[in-house]
Amino acid sequence: MRRNRAGDRVGQSRNSHIAKQLPKGRQWIGQVVHRKDAAWGKDWFPGKVTQWNEVTNKHHILYEKTVDWEEFDEWVNLDKAPSNALRWDGELPVEYLEEEASEAELETETFLAARAKAAAKGRKKAKTTTAGGAAPLSLEDKLGYIKEKLAFLQKEAGESASQPHATPDEVESFEKEHKITLPPAYRGFILQVANGGCGPPRTGLAKLGEAMPRYKLEQPFPFSAEELPVASSMYLGQRRVFTSDAFPGDSRQPEAKELDMVRKFKDEGWGGLLFLGADGDGDEHFLVVSGPDRGGVWMLAEDFFGPHELDFVDWYAQWLDRQQLGQPVVSGANMVILRS
Repeated sequence: MRRNRAGDRVGQSRNSHIAKQLPKGRQWIGQVVHRKDAAWGKDWFPGKVTQWNEVTNKHHILYEKTVDWEEFDEWVNLDKAPSNALRWDGELPVEYLEEEASEAELETETFLAARAKAAAKGRKKAKTTTAGGAAPLSLEDKLGYIKEKLAFLQKEAGESASQPHATPDEVESFEKEHKITLPPAYRGFILQVANGGCGPPRTGLAKLGEAMPRYKLEQPFPFSAEELPVASSMYLGQRRVFTSDAFPGDSRQPEAKELDMVRKFKDEGWGGLLFLGADGDGDEHFLVVSGPDRGGVWMLAEDFFGPHELDFVDWYAQWLDRQQLGQPVVSGANMVILRS
């Protein structure tokens, strides 16, 4: 969800005895809330309030990843949120309790660690069913899975299952022209599964060589996911680097490490990014073909950049697993924001 500070949602007011129990302004920071919005469907989404802007009186909420949605965020005035779109009972789990409200905004590690702990519990049974744990899938296994599932989904939806592949000659010619070797996951995908077509970007996947690369592919992209600070210490609690100035009144400001990365990013003396597709509003996805994060997928937007922290095949498979059986395969479906 885009970071949008324009306009408050207005709804029915709470009665007085409920209103007195709710936090106000800065007091929301660190609290876990449940929100719903007509644009999101009928489900309630749990999220952690990470910031408050004293100028706009809006709160930044980081929502958990679910089966159908990536982790996403929003800015909203919780003090004016209608009661039918906000739930907060004031009794948080032990993992989420903070001793001082002024310290809560610095303790999103608690929230993230608790969520990771819960997710690990859910995976524990699956891991212990095979002695020694399940071996990771090979690239060929992943490509085979994607190819079969894509064909199955398209067949169930009554769509054509034919996918044009790139030829070895086309790939080698492109690599020779741009003085690079494509990362194995992406190379295998366009040779065995599809060269372009539906995919995580809302515009679909771009075909190899369809457009002239805007960056020199042999020039390394200097950033890596490993060098980013932990999500909880970054400006909005997510592993994305904001390139625009912080809004006046924000309760947290970018760290020095983030500012250094912004300066390096604005130098523009780098390359190594192959365009994969766009989501609109300036949000674009790129494959790193040169540099320390070679093989990784990054998003570059008008006001931020950051990694998906997945290689191309895992990024594509994650999108494919969100498709609905019997429905047309839709590009961009439920790919909301970056992982963090």
